[in-house]
Amino acid sequence: MNYWRALFALLSFVSIGCSRSETPAGSDTTVSSTAAESVSTGPTGSTLSDCGDHTIREQGVGKVQIGDPVDSLGKCTIVRDTVVPADEGTRARKVLIAFGADTIAAEIVDGRVWRIEVLSPGLRTVDSIGVGTPLTRLLRLRNPRGITGEGRFFVISPDHCGLSFQLRLVPVHGGDFDSATLSRFSGAAPVSRILIIGCRVAGSE
Repeated sequence: MNYWRALFALLSFVSIGCSRSETPAGSDTTVSSTAAESVSTGPTGSTLSDCGDHTIREQGVGKVQIGDPVDSLGKCTIVRDTVVPADEGTRARKVLIAFGADTIAAEIVDGRVWRIEVLSPGLRTVDSIGVGTPLTRLLRLRNPRGITGEGRFFVISPDHCGLSFQLRLVPVHGGDFDSATLSRFSGAAPVSRILIIGCRVAGSE
């Protein structure tokens, strides 16, 4: 199917990473406590910790959406703005944003949010899938597929276009796995990370 070929190519690109850092390599743009306060404190001095609801959707979480300019993230509480090592020896700029007790990481490319990483269990999709959800739950999604790349294993489904669920599981052999093959893996394997890349694949279901 064109949908799966296009999404596989997109996820392969995601797993490789991107070298177009917004900050020169080797530098660290961690926001100081003073700077962080300037973007997270409103006119009355109260802390603005609410960045919208905590629901993971195909284009983002709360007020943080794929394609947003980095300057717009000041509407949320920024925990840290830094450059970190990425795949293939590249470096990536990531802005960590607080959602109550949870945190997401917005990866910035060309001044905009390119990808969002969710590592906290408190953030969930509309059907309650999040970090810690077992593979058995993902198998109940429509047409789930398993994809490997760069030593990582993801499950994707048309039910959640724009999202990929990384499992704490790496098959011996890489490739593209259908639902029947996935069902032979350990059903208890949990989601360890959710990537939001936005639902922008032409012809997606």
